[in-house]
Amino acid sequence: MMRTKKTTRLSLALTGALALGGLLATGPGIAHSQEQSGGEVEAAIKYRQSVMSVLGGVMGTTVGQLRDGIAYGPELQPMAEALAAASGDIPALFPEGTGEGETDALPAVWEEREAFEEAAATFDEQARAFAEAVAGGERAEIFQSFRDLGEACKSCHEDFRD
Repeated sequence: MMRTKKTTRLSLALTGALALGGLLATGPGIAHSQEQSGGEVEAAIKYRQSVMSVLGGVMGTTVGQLRDGIAYGPELQPMAEALAAASGDIPALFPEGTGEGETDALPAVWEEREAFEEAAATFDEQARAFAEAVAGGERAEIFQSFRDLGEACKSCHEDFRD
């Protein structure tokens, strides 16, 4: 079978979505541990950074799909679903005691926990709304929903990321 740009992008999109799903399925025990040794703290930070890196990659892929005019539907849907799946419990990626070490998380994540959780909940709501918009297929709604998702992402980074 001859691979086209479109099938290559679809393969990359599906690979990213599957990688995110696998990452989320294999590591929650690390992120949820409240009593952590130095090695566990480092592992929790690395896990968190991996999940956030994948989220950033999926966001970047989605930007490319929207900006480059790739057909809406199966190519965009896995990315939207991956964002919605990964956005559900971002606060769990930031357990107490994981603010030290090589991390870009600001102390405000733990010092202003309620505000952080509210920002994460907004991102989750916007990610789910984006997935619904993509499923609906209305171009204007998809673009507006993605702008709203980007704003939620940016807002959280401004307050809680170095």
